[in-house]
Amino acid sequence: MVKLLNKIANGLVNIINNALSDWKNLLKLVGIIVGIILFIIIITNLLRPRERSFYEIENTLKTAAKAYYEENKMLLPNANNPSVRVDATELIENKNMNPLTRLLPRNTCTGYVDVHFYDDRHIYIPFLDCGDAFKTEMLTDAILKNTVTAGEGLHKVNNEFIYRGEKINNFVLFGNILWRVVKVDEDKNFRLIAADVLQNARGRDIDRFVWDDRYNIIEKSSHGINDYNISRIRHALNNEIIDMLDDHLERLVSFEPCIGKRARNNKTNNGLIECGVLDSYSKISLLTINEFIFASMDPTCSAPEDVQCQNYNYFTLFKDRWWTLTADSENTHRVYLISAKGVVNSERANEKAQIRPVVLLNKFALLSEGEGTRDNPFKVR
Repeated sequence: MVKLLNKIANGLVNIINNALSDWKNLLKLVGIIVGIILFIIIITNLLRPRERSFYEIENTLKTAAKAYYEENKMLLPNANNPSVRVDATELIENKNMNPLTRLLPRNTCTGYVDVHFYDDRHIYIPFLDCGDAFKTEMLTDAILKNTVTAGEGLHKVNNEFIYRGEKINNFVLFGNILWRVVKVDEDKNFRLIAADVLQNARGRDIDRFVWDDRYNIIEKSSHGINDYNISRIRHALNNEIIDMLDDHLERLVSFEPCIGKRARNNKTNNGLIECGVLDSYSKISLLTINEFIFASMDPTCSAPEDVQCQNYNYFTLFKDRWWTLTADSENTHRVYLISAKGVVNSERANEKAQIRPVVLLNKFALLSEGEGTRDNPFKVR
């Protein structure tokens, strides 16, 4: 490098001497000087450490924590001690990562990583605090800060938080699918339902499904059997629809779908009827009738047969009719679906309607941006 600079300097001296009597050489001199300046700027930028994004530093923290606990496996959480925390200073001292002052020289930041033993595996959640510039936020915090005690919105019901009403901002973008948050359960997991008709790989709405179309010996017809355990729709959910979330399954929590049957005039909406019978653990299901009814703010809505349950109810804002999980207990072949007008109907199981899958997103979801509206949903990362 020194030899190169000396060579350039000697060349400049010769050119300057000639430039006094030669304008062409003077122009050449100017061009060389500009070139040298540009060369210095490029080299300086290449040697300067790249300013990383806050999200990149979060990932750096996460990677460093995994390396740290790979070396210190005895410190990992377990069933008896489900959560542990390692601070960024420990990761830096242990040479698992560079100092935050070097990674983010323009900001003053602190950080740590929480590790949880959850669903028989370890989940690493990085947190970065750079004051007003950036602070890691969890989806739970963003949602639960907007609870209400009256009117439309997120209501605390026992140990859960449930959305009720029509004009509510509970949209979440997860796995390239737009969802609506039905509730935050007592474990702080998010029960989600698809906000729109699902689309196939070609961007077209998926076909409607029958709930079941088997031959019903009691009805002496192929009107279907309203037993979810053996239904066509259960098979479709667990073998076709779930594939749309294949890359995100580790973010979902297994749960026992509530498959108890219900009479059309039954007014019990605390879930005791539907959840009186449970299916085996799954990562996908459908909405139950009591959830649909409870979402309505109409005080006279209390039973599946009440047409007014469509009032003040965000579940009615769907362009097609769709199946629920709940069967009609007064027969062996009818299941409740929600019409395009938002009315609960008891229909034959072999009718066709859309599937609006319900999943349970784990409580460790981080928020990237969004306000919960359809146009600006909460975005999960």
